[in-house]
Amino acid sequence: FASKDAQDIFGGAYVVAPQSPDFWMDELDLGSVVLRGGGHTDKLVSLIKEVIDNNPDIDPTRIYIGGCSMGGYQTWKTILAEPGLFAGAFPICAAYAPTEDELKTVVDLPIWITHAESDDTVPFENSENAYNTLKQLGGDVTFTPYPDVTYAGVSYPTHWSWIYVLNNAPVNAEGIHIMNWLSSQQKIKSLKTYHLVTEVMDYGQTITKVIIDLGQDIDSSKLNINSFKVYAQHLVGQDIAFEGYKTIQSIYTSQSLNGTKSSKGRYVVIELEYGFGVDGAGTLYWDNDAFSNVPMELKYTITQMSDLLYDDGSSLYKGLTIYQQGKSINVLVDDFTYEKSSSGLNYRQFTPTKDNIKNPLIIWLHGAGEGGNNNETQITGNQGAVAFATDEFQSKFNGAYVIAPQAPDFWMDELVLGSLVLNGGGHTDNLVSLIKEVIKNNPDIDPTRVYIGGCSMGGYQTWKTILAAPELFAAAFPICAAYAPTEEELKTVIDLPIWLVHAKEDDTVPYENSLNSYNLLKSLGGHVTLTSYDNVLYDDIVYPTHWSWIYLLNNDPTNDQGIKVIDWLSSQSRTVEPIKTGDTNLIPLYTIGMILSIMGIAYIIIKRRKIV
Repeated sequence: FASKDAQDIFGGAYVVAPQSPDFWMDELDLGSVVLRGGGHTDKLVSLIKEVIDNNPDIDPTRIYIGGCSMGGYQTWKTILAEPGLFAGAFPICAAYAPTEDELKTVVDLPIWITHAESDDTVPFENSENAYNTLKQLGGDVTFTPYPDVTYAGVSYPTHWSWIYVLNNAPVNAEGIHIMNWLSSQQKIKSLKTYHLVTEVMDYGQTITKVIIDLGQDIDSSKLNINSFKVYAQHLVGQDIAFEGYKTIQSIYTSQSLNGTKSSKGRYVVIELEYGFGVDGAGTLYWDNDAFSNVPMELKYTITQMSDLLYDDGSSLYKGLTIYQQGKSINVLVDDFTYEKSSSGLNYRQFTPTKDNIKNPLIIWLHGAGEGGNNNETQITGNQGAVAFATDEFQSKFNGAYVIAPQAPDFWMDELVLGSLVLNGGGHTDNLVSLIKEVIKNNPDIDPTRVYIGGCSMGGYQTWKTILAAPELFAAAFPICAAYAPTEEELKTVIDLPIWLVHAKEDDTVPYENSLNSYNLLKSLGGHVTLTSYDNVLYDDIVYPTHWSWIYLLNNDPTNDQGIKVIDWLSSQSRTVEPIKTGDTNLIPLYTIGMILSIMGIAYIIIKRRKIV
């Protein structure tokens, strides 16, 4: 196989020739003497894998094994132990007769058997029977028998049929010689899909996991953090924002794509390093010139670093699998549908589980960096809208609709960044129209429990919206708002419960915006609360001083009564004015209706004996 002719056929090939320290067979019976050996199959398989590992340019899809006599015996033993490792096998005058059950494990492996009928050392029937059984099983098998061993005019011992193979003499029915046939055999790489998992944290959307679908169960104990490598490219157009290997924190199996840990499962979950300030963890790129978060294209490459053992005992060999990137699983974000209002504003909507009761509506307004037309960054830039879709917050509202509109540019008319002025604004009327449209299109929204809030420029738009249509809302929560309403403006919202949050050391939006609004509203008799923080330090992480929304989205602000902000918000409800037409007051009819309803409910409760 190292000869020029053979190397030309294979286009160059590595050749290894292991040596048994005694015999490949467990015993060699020579009549009066029995020689012991064997038990080398596991070590031989390990050797082959080691050679592949140590020579990265070996093609793992083109591994061939063969041998003569006792080497034919060990060829059978090796392919029966690890059939998936090989692309082809050629046992010659093999001193082994595999059983039917054994041969069932190699029906998919191309095998070419050679044997001389007059072999006086190893029975010809060994090869003949193996061929016939494999044929019956539907195996990919070729058999070349010879009457004796005569080659190039020389008669050799009848056992030496390897002389034919090593001179490339055997020919199959298609006229192809054995070495040419062998060189053309190649394993088809199996295709596995993996998915990226993202979650929105306090600091924005980040990649937390990779989940690989292996198609069948694997034991978690067979995995370790070195089983795979994860390489990432984060692209902004043609530019690379991040490139490198990701740090793997843990690896385990799951029985579903939700990633719940189990002792075994078809899914391999690779948990990656992430956190505030961790390079290459986020999904968004900050474009300072456009003052905007830009979604990056995420290209990941998974490399299997060691052979894995399926739960049924079969192997998944490294180098024999292609791992292709599938979808991104965006936790909670995927629960928000893509919507567009008739006025033209994009928005995302979370709809609670239908429960035959009216549910409140929460409007979250994004900051300056999340505008545009992608209809994504307004819910991925920070935990804003997503926080209200969590089980924790949903339980406080007994289920709530959540919408996150996106300004096509900025909520403000202009954003002054030194010498750069970015224009936008003028969206208040369209936003009010959108909110009314959502209420109309979802009859189970409770119009008396509509809440609105946002951070920074979203706080600006919160003020603009409640000043334009205060009658729509039950409560508002402007956070570090980039707007300072006048006293005349605040007179229109004195009946609206408002909770302000701001850090005193905010280096982006003046704390005085919120402080002055609070003092003015208080002096006017408004229903207002202000929670001030010195800076933004939460969960032992120091964030930029402008990010005071982190406190509200973790339900940290607490009023004088010890009530936390989200619990307070969920309890707010506006009074519906009695319906009037001209001079006719319909209060009596409304009152009678209410009394009848209460009487009906009381009757049902008493009837069912459920009085507490």
